[in-house]
Amino acid sequence: MLTPDVLDIISPMNESRPRRQPIDIQFFVNDEYLYIVRYHTCFLLIIIPFIYVGCSTLFVTVTQHVCGMCKLMGNRAERIFFVAENDTAYDLIQESQSYGNLAVFVRQHDNVIQFVDIIETCHTVPFLMELTGMVFLMSLTLIEVLTISSNNFERTFRSVSVAIIGQSYIFMYCYMGQRVTDVSSSICEKM
Repeated sequence: MLTPDVLDIISPMNESRPRRQPIDIQFFVNDEYLYIVRYHTCFLLIIIPFIYVGCSTLFVTVTQHVCGMCKLMGNRAERIFFVAENDTAYDLIQESQSYGNLAVFVRQHDNVIQFVDIIETCHTVPFLMELTGMVFLMSLTLIEVLTISSNNFERTFRSVSVAIIGQSYIFMYCYMGQRVTDVSSSICEKM
């Protein structure tokens, strides 16, 4: 993108080299604002992926935290509901301790459910907007791949890589949601 400007400084020619934008967009401004438009486009091409990566990292971190909480709950459930068959000395003190442990288990399970509800509330609308944007972006890039001539390898590579990144982004969100579901259902299996 900046190659023509650098080549004009290093090896000047009598005629100017064509200026290319990273994305073909029309801003309907004069050529005197070419550098402002170019820097604006580059800035957005750098900032928008950082926003997506930040949101994805937050979602993965929070879902991993939920998975860890559910695994701890499963281990606690195994310990609480494990009853030794040959235990003849099960007295009233141990029974009240197990009831207390069961009450703590129920409170922690309620806290995990509330935490998952908060995550769902915070991420439902943004995820719907991201999913709609990704489907729209993948549709446009795949249509662009079909309409690109065979001699333009750069545009083809860019379009295919954007489609692959979009699919992996959606896969990551679906995988983490499925993982939370699997780990939370494993608590019931351990009881």
